[in-house]
Amino acid sequence: MYQNCPASAQILFAAADATWRTEAARLLDRRVDDPTLDRCPEAKGQPHSLLRIAYEARARAFAGWERSRDGEARA
Repeated sequence: MYQNCPASAQILFAAADATWRTEAARLLDRRVDDPTLDRCPEAKGQPHSLLRIAYEARARAFAGWERSRDGEARA
């Protein structure tokens, strides 16, 4: 129902990003607002770890947000 709504996609990405950043910062002993966190290979986590699950959910949410923005730009 809300899949093509840019605001919903943005909220979903913000929640996924916050979840991933919190877990990555905790495990890597960094600040949540560290701007280099998303470029750190260790921040992806090990396969099947909570960090990897959060990382993959964030990636899917970001892709959905981009799709919704592309759709809005064409409208």
